[in-house]
Amino acid sequence: MDFRIDGEPMGARLGRPNGFIMPARFELVLGDSAFNGIVEVVSRGNRIMTTLEVSQGTLF
Repeated sequence: MDFRIDGEPMGARLGRPNGFIMPARFELVLGDSAFNGIVEVVSRGNRIMTTLEVSQGTLF
């Protein structure tokens, strides 16, 4: 899984002002092929915000 927020890879430190919108983009790949998987966006406290079953997408 490649997951990026505001173009930076997962684990990068982001210094943005409060209220700055940071798009998140993800892609699921196995070998050379994309595949559909379940992607969940989870907030603090383990609350599921969104569940998608896709191979790629962008979240705002």
